[in-house]
Amino acid sequence: MRKFTVLLLSLICLSFNMLIATPVAAATVLKEGVYKVDELKFSSDIIYIIENVSTTNSINIFVFDKDEVIQQSIRLQPKSQKYNLLPLQADYKISIIGKGEALIS
Repeated sequence: MRKFTVLLLSLICLSFNMLIATPVAAATVLKEGVYKVDELKFSSDIIYIIENVSTTNSINIFVFDKDEVIQQSIRLQPKSQKYNLLPLQADYKISIIGKGEALIS
């Protein structure tokens, strides 16, 4: 009976741990600044979606390559629709200008 109780408690603990697991492609909210793609732990084979989740402020998004050449530029109005980003390489940088918040998922 003791083995059954220990086994049951172990399974219950494991099932609760699976419920609180963080999803692999969790959304990232970024504010004004410059971010390195490798520090954000983005995968290079995924096309990410970006939107402005701020209700009052617009933002400008710039994606730079390793030679600091602009690869993509997007102006996002408050509560903007979703836009696809180019595939991000590990040596790219993302620059956000404005007081809004960018959600990348």
